[in-house]
Amino acid sequence: MFADDQYELLDFGNGIKLENFNGVTVERPCPAAKSARRSTAASETSRTLVRFDRQSEIWSGESVPDAWTIKFGSSFALELKPSPFGHLGVFPEQAANWQWLMETANSINPDNEELNAINLFAYTGGSTLALSSAGVRVTHVDAASNICRRAKRNAALSGLDNRPIRWIAEDVMTFLKREVKRGRRYDIVVADPPSFGRGPKKQQWKLNRDLPELLELAVELTEGSPAAILISCHTGGFEAPVLQKMVSQTFGLPRRQIKAAPMVLRTSSGRTLNAGHCVRWSKDTS
Repeated sequence: MFADDQYELLDFGNGIKLENFNGVTVERPCPAAKSARRSTAASETSRTLVRFDRQSEIWSGESVPDAWTIKFGSSFALELKPSPFGHLGVFPEQAANWQWLMETANSINPDNEELNAINLFAYTGGSTLALSSAGVRVTHVDAASNICRRAKRNAALSGLDNRPIRWIAEDVMTFLKREVKRGRRYDIVVADPPSFGRGPKKQQWKLNRDLPELLELAVELTEGSPAAILISCHTGGFEAPVLQKMVSQTFGLPRRQIKAAPMVLRTSSGRTLNAGHCVRWSKDTS
């Protein structure tokens, strides 16, 4: 998990959240915090306060870093860069999932046989690096070539650039169908699909249309016998029970064995901010 000096949710409410990323205090819009009230004034515990305005798509502050890094324990590092979309290059709510992936990979692989994982909509590589640090061979797939380059740089920053990672800048569904035709097999499937997306050749991804087919392709790629599954989502209508039912029916797994839970961020005082939902399953739970 993140140490407090690397990442901390400081406060949220009135449609914004205030976070510390390794000494940089960041204030940015957060729809999930719209109905909550802020509990404190702007924190003075960090060195720099930067703000993102969604309307102007501008970051402001006395000193807006071009780039800086945060560490996920001793396992890997991620480079942060302010983007015009208000993103930095990390979704901290995934931290519990990264920890689970590392622990699960070690648990289901007692004989130290190399596992193969595919990470879909893989962004800047948090799940990829978590798996790689646990000795898993990973195929990292994201439609945006610039994001794949950032993920590859994160691997280098983490000392994992010599690990067996395939970096694939490709439309996810196009790649999955090709992998099925090639007869590829994976042990672990990880996916964090967006509501909407576009591939490099203008292919369209729509979650409510395409997620069922993605899961069906994942069944083929795991030959119906996966070692672990992690699906996370930030889209309304795809809360944890919905994802749990879909994974259960598609993979033929008992629903009670699939852990379904919201992803949350917590302040030091214990306040929780909803940040999406996820489902997890591993063969250790069957």
